[in-house]
Amino acid sequence: MENEVLKLLQGGSISFGGEGFNPIQVSIGQFYGIEINDFAVTVAKTALWIAESQMMRETEDVVHMDLDFLPSKSYAHIVWGDALQLDWAEVVPPPVIT
Repeated sequence: MENEVLKLLQGGSISFGGEGFNPIQVSIGQFYGIEINDFAVTVAKTALWIAESQMMRETEDVVHMDLDFLPSKSYAHIVWGDALQLDWAEVVPPPVIT
């Protein structure tokens, strides 16, 4: 969805670029989860990393700039445990209100 928004913004003559500019506002670091199966935790983290890598390549085509995303610097916060017994406040940080 983020790439679709970037395409719309670009169509409205908004240019992307500049030193240190990063059009990406959504990353796998914003994804949280609790999974009871330890293997499924690894699979979920890997699947999210692959999806992020694929979307970053697509985003490079949309904004016509090279994005430095390898090696991956963000990680999904998928933890191993029972979601009915874990304190979710320890897994998901409280929202920051500005």
